Amino acid sequence: MKTAVLEVTKRIVERSRATREAYLSLVERRRRAGPRRRALSCGNLAHVSAPCSEAEKALLHGEKALNIGIVTADNISL
Repeated sequence: MKTAVLEVTKRIVERSRATREAYLSLVERRRRAGPRRRALSCGNLAHVSAPCSEAEKALLHGEKALNIGIVTADNISL
């Protein structure tokens, strides 16, 4: 890689170290706590499992499997 790219990457890593550590710590705490699907409304749970196969739905509704969703849009008007 070019030296400039490596230098910029290094600065980004250094600058984000504290916030990344805080984020990873939060993720680990949440992982240990396990899924909290019982706190979801039935509508939200339906959205979580809608694209899943029947086997995946059974796992998700059983509160034992983890599920990661990526939000790509929202419907909030500004």
